[in-house]
Amino acid sequence: MLTSPFVDQYRAARYSPKYLAQLVLILACCIWQVVLSAPLEVRDTNNLSTLSDDQVTELRMWAQYAFAAYQDVTDWKCERCQGQTANTQFVGVYENIFPAMKWYLAVHKDRKTIILGCRGSTEKNILTFLTDSTVSKEMWPPAAGDSEVHKGFLDSTQVGMGKVRDALKSLVEEYPDFTITLTGHSLGGAQAVVAAVQLAMENSQWKSKLRVFTFGEPRVGNTEFAQYYDSQGIPTRRVVNHNDLVPHFPPHAMDFTHHGGEVWIRSSDNQGVACPAVYPDENDDCSSGVR
Repeated sequence: MLTSPFVDQYRAARYSPKYLAQLVLILACCIWQVVLSAPLEVRDTNNLSTLSDDQVTELRMWAQYAFAAYQDVTDWKCERCQGQTANTQFVGVYENIFPAMKWYLAVHKDRKTIILGCRGSTEKNILTFLTDSTVSKEMWPPAAGDSEVHKGFLDSTQVGMGKVRDALKSLVEEYPDFTITLTGHSLGGAQAVVAAVQLAMENSQWKSKLRVFTFGEPRVGNTEFAQYYDSQGIPTRRVVNHNDLVPHFPPHAMDFTHHGGEVWIRSSDNQGVACPAVYPDENDDCSSGVR
């Protein structure tokens, strides 16, 4: 049950002019994107490299881990906890009401990796959509010049980091030669990216351990952030499925730009292709070119 102070705060925010203006802006952008979108791929993508079977298998596995964040993973017997993700050792679940986040930590000893899974928006939790709709940007990270990120993604990730930091540090101490793999879908994908940057800033010796796999990730920040993220050298796969609308938000017209690492699953042949990053206008040979 929500506490009274939280309910009062939520009601005040819900009716504030700033919040209402944000909702109107988001709605207008959604309508505009739907008008522009059509199931046509207008670019010749034959020059892009196709993923190997092994790469596709790996992405399917990390998609399972990403979507497991929507389920009860406490005994690792959920629907997404089978098959490729079996034999994973659950560590803990970490959750906040608003800004909304729900993450889990787990370990797979055979793969020698620590897993941080981030849940995305859910239709049963309006607060996840309120987190998504906080589209104002904030200067971050401090060392990245004019880099700005989506405030809702940043705030929710920083709350999440406060909850998992000690447990993650203990896991790294217990498994010093393991990688740290962050994965998430939608809002969770954005949080995984911001969390990876935060971890690299706080623990420079961890940077070489980090890997990121996101699915249906929205744009996280401006062009400067995208370039900064890519400059960190964190191995990243940002998977966009067919004509999924979520990766087109927040709109590029609002000065949001995707970072690199895109893997686009084309609707024309269902093949996964690796898409080089292009700044500041993104790569129109891939999902950004679908209208």
